[in-house]
Amino acid sequence: MGQENDDGIIPRFCSTLFDRISKTSHEVRVEISYYEIYNEKIHDLLVCQSADKKVLKVREHPTLGPHVVDLSANGVTSNNDVKVS
Repeated sequence: MGQENDDGIIPRFCSTLFDRISKTSHEVRVEISYYEIYNEKIHDLLVCQSADKKVLKVREHPTLGPHVVDLSANGVTSNNDVKVS
């Protein structure tokens, strides 16, 4: 997530994204997901309870392409929401 005085790529991207959204008149919905791939296993990092954590699988959707099955997606409305999630 970056150093103490230097934001990392994710916070900088989110800041730019929400700045651009604030300048448009279109309705925009933003959802975030966060996962890790370790030892060829995929884990959802937004699931808090260890009992709910399970190894996820990647599947091919005919129109959307590759996606992670059962990956959580949290709706966010600002850069602060992303930092808290």
